[in-house]
Amino acid sequence: MQFPNLISVIIPCYNHGRYLSDAIDSVLSQNHKNVEIIVVDDGSTDCTRDVFNKYAGINVLKYVYQNNQGLSAARNTGIDNSTGNYFVFLDADDWLLDNALATNLSFLQANKLLAFVSGGHVIVNDRENYKEERGEVIAGDHYNEMLQRNYIGMHATVMYQRWVF
Repeated sequence: MQFPNLISVIIPCYNHGRYLSDAIDSVLSQNHKNVEIIVVDDGSTDCTRDVFNKYAGINVLKYVYQNNQGLSAARNTGIDNSTGNYFVFLDADDWLLDNALATNLSFLQANKLLAFVSGGHVIVNDRENYKEERGEVIAGDHYNEMLQRNYIGMHATVMYQRWVF
């Protein structure tokens, strides 16, 4: 069963347990609350499962374990275990900016023919105390721009319609 405004946030994780809480928390703190978070443990040998277990009782979270098969396979496993009509792929060492889900969802709902939307992101390097906002506005034909170059700076800024997959 699929739910109309449900966003499936798929978090593949391979030995990035030390970052996983920040990724999960960034989804839980979104103003759009109709989400499911699917953590796909891609054969981790670190604390990934233990970190996930700290969120026991939060019903929007789902844990799926698989033997290590790589990032693409983990994302596909996340899709197979999801029920949302929209997808965001969030790596375990990244996090969502405030209101990211609601903003992207509003664009997809305004035009049902869009396959996906993308936004900007912030690069953060705590060791060097460095932070830079990145993103660009595409004013022309998005399809042609994408064919000419990949203007998407980070895949977690992309929200897809389920029908794309």
